[in-house]
Amino acid sequence: MWATRGALGLCLLAVALPAAAVSKAELEKRIEQLERRLDSRGLVDLMEQVTALQREVAQLRGDVEVQAHAMESLQKRQRELYLDIDRRLHRLETGGEQGAAAASAGTPAPPSAAAGPAPVSPPPAAGRAAAPSVA
Repeated sequence: MWATRGALGLCLLAVALPAAAVSKAELEKRIEQLERRLDSRGLVDLMEQVTALQREVAQLRGDVEVQAHAMESLQKRQRELYLDIDRRLHRLETGGEQGAAAASAGTPAPPSAAAGPAPVSPPPAAGRAAAPSVA
């Protein structure tokens, strides 16, 4: 019985030694595969970061275009307002000179086109409390 067990142990040892050598080679192969996967995962992460940055750059470019358009519109509006004020001021200056010349001639000056009707104040709102008087 001891002989059978000893023979069985030797057989198992003989089988285990090549299996250990094979498993070591397999383990090294699996480690290499895992390293490649990790390296490729790193590349995938980098590609995802690059893609995210490209999307962000595209979004920022769009924002810059919108802001540039808004600035151009504001500059155009500012220029229009400046020209309008300049025209009105010129009319007032020209109308003032015509008024002085007409006054010296004894005829009344024509009303200025820039001077429109007097602004009308809105009626007091119903239910609004009167302002307290200061004593």
